[in-house]
Amino acid sequence: MAQLHAWDVIVVTCRDELTAGAYEKELIVRRDKGLIAPDTRLLAVADPDARVGSGGATLNALLVAAELLSSQDGLTAVTDDVLKKSETRPARKILILHMGRDFPFDACCRAFASIPGLWNVNGQSHLALSSVMTHLDYLLHMLDRICAGSPPGVWVSSSDMILFETKPSTADELIDWSGFNGGVMAVAIPGSKEYAKRHGVYRIGEQNEIRDILFRGSAEQIESCSLKSGQVPVVSGIVFMCPNTASKVLDLQNEPPLENCTYLGIDSGNSPLNVSLYFDMLLSLAKDVQQAGYEEGNRPGAYGHGGTFSPGSAPVDSSCDDRHKARVMVWKRLRMAGVTMQAALLHTFEHDYIDLYPTQYIQRLLRLAQHREVTAGNNSFLFSKLTQSFVQEADKLSDGAVLINTLCTAATTVAANSVLMNCRVEVPVTVSSGCLLNSVTFSAESSKNLASPFVVPENTALMSFTQASDAASVVACFGTRDELESSSDSSTFCGLPWSALFERTGITPADLWADGATTTVLNARLFRLGDSSLATVLWLAGACEAPASGYTDVWRQSKRVSLADVLLGVNVATEFSRRSRLSAEIVVNVQRRALLTCQPISWVSSFRTTARNGHADLLFAMLDGVASECDNNPGVRARALAGIADVLASVAGDGNGLRSGPGANRGWKDAYKQLREGNVKEGVALLAAERKKWMNPRLATCGSDGRGSPLLRPRELLRAARHYEGAAQILISQAVKTAEQFADIKHEKDPVPMDKWVTVEAPARADIAGGWSDTPPITYEHGGSVTNVSFTVKGERPIGAKVKRIHEPIIRLCLVGTPPLFVECKELSDMEDYCIPTAKAALLKTAFYCMKVVDLQSSVSLNDQLMTKYKGGFELHTWSSLPAGSGLGTSSILAGVVIAAILKVVGHAVDKDAVTHMVLMVEQMLTTGGGWQDQAGGLFGGVKISRSPCRLPLQVEVEPLNLSEETIREFDRRFVVIYTGKTRLARNILQEVIRSWYGQLPRIVNTAKALVAGSEECAEAFRNGDLEKVGACMSRYWEQKKVMAFGCEPETVRQFMTALKPYVYGQSMAGAGGGGFMYVLMKEPDTGAEVAERVLAETDITSFEVYSSAIDRDGLLITVEE
Repeated sequence: MAQLHAWDVIVVTCRDELTAGAYEKELIVRRDKGLIAPDTRLLAVADPDARVGSGGATLNALLVAAELLSSQDGLTAVTDDVLKKSETRPARKILILHMGRDFPFDACCRAFASIPGLWNVNGQSHLALSSVMTHLDYLLHMLDRICAGSPPGVWVSSSDMILFETKPSTADELIDWSGFNGGVMAVAIPGSKEYAKRHGVYRIGEQNEIRDILFRGSAEQIESCSLKSGQVPVVSGIVFMCPNTASKVLDLQNEPPLENCTYLGIDSGNSPLNVSLYFDMLLSLAKDVQQAGYEEGNRPGAYGHGGTFSPGSAPVDSSCDDRHKARVMVWKRLRMAGVTMQAALLHTFEHDYIDLYPTQYIQRLLRLAQHREVTAGNNSFLFSKLTQSFVQEADKLSDGAVLINTLCTAATTVAANSVLMNCRVEVPVTVSSGCLLNSVTFSAESSKNLASPFVVPENTALMSFTQASDAASVVACFGTRDELESSSDSSTFCGLPWSALFERTGITPADLWADGATTTVLNARLFRLGDSSLATVLWLAGACEAPASGYTDVWRQSKRVSLADVLLGVNVATEFSRRSRLSAEIVVNVQRRALLTCQPISWVSSFRTTARNGHADLLFAMLDGVASECDNNPGVRARALAGIADVLASVAGDGNGLRSGPGANRGWKDAYKQLREGNVKEGVALLAAERKKWMNPRLATCGSDGRGSPLLRPRELLRAARHYEGAAQILISQAVKTAEQFADIKHEKDPVPMDKWVTVEAPARADIAGGWSDTPPITYEHGGSVTNVSFTVKGERPIGAKVKRIHEPIIRLCLVGTPPLFVECKELSDMEDYCIPTAKAALLKTAFYCMKVVDLQSSVSLNDQLMTKYKGGFELHTWSSLPAGSGLGTSSILAGVVIAAILKVVGHAVDKDAVTHMVLMVEQMLTTGGGWQDQAGGLFGGVKISRSPCRLPLQVEVEPLNLSEETIREFDRRFVVIYTGKTRLARNILQEVIRSWYGQLPRIVNTAKALVAGSEECAEAFRNGDLEKVGACMSRYWEQKKVMAFGCEPETVRQFMTALKPYVYGQSMAGAGGGGFMYVLMKEPDTGAEVAERVLAETDITSFEVYSSAIDRDGLLITVEE
């Protein structure tokens, strides 16, 4: 697995300052996403002149990096010492990446051209919502692989190739550095002799020394470079220089005329000097190269006869003497100083140069789309035919088509062997086979004068570019089988001879090329500046009629540019921004469809990336819309509001406060009221209005984000996020309230007589497996299953209530305790705080309201309501002998006990299934949330498995397990309950779990599935009397709880469980963990208390206490006073 290489500096070279600024921002984005090591300094350096060559660009980039490191080390002048080891730090590792020449297939150059791959960052992203990869990302990963284990020094790489790892190696290091004694290590990749005819080749000696470098050599010369395999070592474009060698290269910038390769020389008024890295600088180190031939540039076997100084370039300065002096200096400073060069052959790689042949580029992308998932440290990337794209009707895409960062909101048909990148399709379009489309918008405006559905002809390339000078758009077209750099005498335009264009349109060669100019597709002045209409270029291509009569004259009189002109004037920053916005729109469409169709797609990383890239407005608009429009599905609406909370937190950024906190600010009160009353559209609108207030720039701190936008105060955004989570909880509550249809209240007989106590008692419950799967929204979005046990504590049922009818028309409440708490409700207003969990006797008030004993919305007084319906009031006492925050389901079971008591006293039937669902209603009205396993565990006796199907309305189905007497007896003898003395904090734990579930974090989703499976497995183990397996399920369940709620294991519990492990089949903390009770299943019967006490003594833990327990077979028990 490749790890991120710890570069000190990464330097990207490019053509101008405007482009440099855009590239540097893109590098920073990658570092922020974790694709580049966090401490890496990033630089984008404009070449001092377009004519300094790869060697000059390398020298200039090394100079700028050295200046940065010198400043970082506190020096006032640049020195090569910063490249070497010092007393306080190791030698530096620097990577120089050359962006190369302009690229007609992508406005952002080869390196930043999109490829059909997705970054899957830290395992947190879904395939459809990750970050689109570029050639640069793939290259950086391959360099992480290649450079692994390398010593410090300077790596230099071109970016005009793709390296395919044809046979993945398991070795940590691909290059054997044991025999490297300094100098230069040049990476070579075996290739065919046919491939080598168009590229550079090394001639390698028996000791891996490089003896010569050939460029587009003859068949005989290439044959002389053969390896034993019959292949030849192709120049990969990647070389390494040790610190001493890099220092010598850096010193060349002080030597005239080589100083003219750097910005210092240009700023001194000198003319630029064109130097090739390979055929001017590195060539001097080849063993078979002789000094005289090298210095004169006229040696057999090397590119550059007749004094031409570098491949493919005419001299740019007027003095041949400068070229000679430069080579003399390179020979002196490198070759005569003893610098050597050897090769590193990567036998498991394939080299693929990204040339200017459109068809080959299409095939390269199609090949990548068929590739595999590749790991990269904590990240991975995945290749796919449909990459970061949204298509309304995917069945119209051929299996052989590739879409990258493309949004199709209208009917789109794409044939095989066609590629769409960064495109927007808003009108029906059919793309024929063999096409290459990049950054094209098919809209009603751009498609004016074209038939619908419009058909892009076979083998057509369409490109759109934005110009830096005036922000004008240019749409260009050519054929994917055209040879862009070939003369018009031997080339085609859109697959046809140039004469066909001239005859059909009346255009003449003089319209396209100036006298003496090279007559190629690249140089033809075909395209109207500022014309974004597709009709013009497709008229040129012969795919449609002229947009208007006499259009040739209109075209001729327009300001026109060639493809080469367009590439020189591209506004790369604007194109990056446009692609980012398009990617955000794709995320919005994918997530909207996922929300509306209940697809489980993680939104965490995509929302974070989209929001932090400045596109939160798109997310807000989409989520507001889903929350408003999704009628009859409160679960989806709740998820949408939770999504807005995540977007707000993403905009706030990390480290600016806690997500959890109160959410009852008065500013949100009206919105909450509308949501509770079922007026969701109105509520969502009020939420949005309040959100805008909290995001108002007037709340901003001083400064901006660098783009002229005010910086919002993160704390306010986090507070707003909490209120959106509160709003989502209201809608979760409404989803849970769909359980009301399973909470039938059936009248049984007359009410219990006045002053006769109805007493209801219930056991505690121990969740053995599956807990958290019962928690809304998990329980109705995924389905839940929990296996638990009801048990007595210290020989008694610890939870109870008693109620009687009284003559006085009031509701008298008593919470039994030390001291007891008495509350009297004489007016409706005395009960209005029922929904505030911290209010006195809130649970009891909610139960009376939920059971419709009283109607708090009625204009009839409490006195009159009670007298009319019941001829008096009620007195209700409740108690629990369990400590607060026990984790044993106390509050939910108590709610069930209270409901059962009220039902009985007023003459209604007490059905345990109905009461289970009524407790859900009470807890939602009380706003405490929570699941259903607690009351199911306490109301039903013995061991049982409870389930809820994945749907709304929410229904809980309880299945008691018929265990043998021996199994019950042996379980009781082994089951031990221990109080940890620590109060658990379930509220924040619950908020975090719901937040993670809504974000569809893989660890939460996978654990939820495992919880349900574990519950079913545990129930089967109980049926079979296999207590050892029951214990294993318990322990696995505890590990799953720790995944669901990180940090729920107190240190003392961890110590105790570790010490107890040899003696138990299994152990777990009760409920959500974090405190309260724990329980264990001992290996040996009747040893629990003794072993626990001994371990407690050995671990010096004094807060724990062992409680006696036994399975309670009855569950809810009701008695009526005679």
